[in-house]
Amino acid sequence: MMRHPRRAVITGAGSGIGHALAKGLAQDGATCFLCDIDARGLARAELPAVDGAVHHRHVLDVADRSGQIAAAALCVARFGVPDLVVLNAGITTTGARIEDIDPAHWRRIFSVNVDGVLYGLQAWIPHLLDAARPARILVIGSVLSHFGVPRAADYVATKHAVLALAEVAAMELRDTPVRVLLACPGLVDTSLAAGRRGGALDDRPRGLPAPEAAARILEAVAQDDFLIFTHPEYAPALGARHRATQHGLLRITDAPSEENAAFLSGAVLSLYGTR
Repeated sequence: MMRHPRRAVITGAGSGIGHALAKGLAQDGATCFLCDIDARGLARAELPAVDGAVHHRHVLDVADRSGQIAAAALCVARFGVPDLVVLNAGITTTGARIEDIDPAHWRRIFSVNVDGVLYGLQAWIPHLLDAARPARILVIGSVLSHFGVPRAADYVATKHAVLALAEVAAMELRDTPVRVLLACPGLVDTSLAAGRRGGALDDRPRGLPAPEAAARILEAVAQDDFLIFTHPEYAPALGARHRATQHGLLRITDAPSEENAAFLSGAVLSLYGTR
């Protein structure tokens, strides 16, 4: 179980769920290092200063690997190594059908949503390991890390990739004091959701308020849950996907060798257990 972080880094902190997470952490006494590509959004992102905490704002494009590495070095030099790193920055779908997706948008959404997470992991893991004390990396995925919806293939593909990155990072860091967690929120009432055109994730005009989603996520972070969900109403869709997987497995007659099975599934079982 993780205590309240004293120092936290949040990307995409200028608005939406990133700002809500930063605000929740600051209210619990954390000093926050806020990163966002939007300088104006960062300037407007007010946080409480509990016990005189002085928060820092840093303009950052997470798709820039050297920028992420420099931001991590700056944060460590000014505040020390954080207890919690939140990799939240992301952009959303255009709502296009697969055949109509603009290749330039496809490259951009992957550069932010996937490369941004990879570069964040690469920037922060060395600092966290060097500190040799408990720390958490919270990756913000989506409920769409687990299933797809029409007219959102660009976004869904990136969030599936983020799930894979977080899983592998959690496995690779299993024997260290650093834990990787993945939040999988559903529709949240943010500028990202408001800008979403098309698709079929949800018929509601608004999602869960960002502060409520952030509170649910931070509560789960304190419990060290690898997979963090915020929207119980998506349980039927998640269950249907997993039941289909189980059904497909039951149809297999030629099982792999025990050696291959151990190699492929051992790390997964160590992460998820046999629940």
